[in-house]
Amino acid sequence: MPPLTETQQQLLQRVEREGAVAVTGRFRKTVEGLVRRGLVKYEVAHVLSESEKAPGYIYRFTVQRMTDN
Repeated sequence: MPPLTETQQQLLQRVEREGAVAVTGRFRKTVEGLVRRGLVKYEVAHVLSESEKAPGYIYRFTVQRMTDN
């Protein structure tokens, strides 16, 4: 596999530091790349956006460390 991108490295470091991180659908490819490598797991939800400028539904990924269980 190719090396991790800078964005993947930053997200992985944040997950390792915080345990669980919520990100928007803009990071879908980043999250899925880390999942394919077996580094993280995630849950996805389709939620109402809190933005007044862009109302509507968005994807929200909750990314967590991969555990041995």
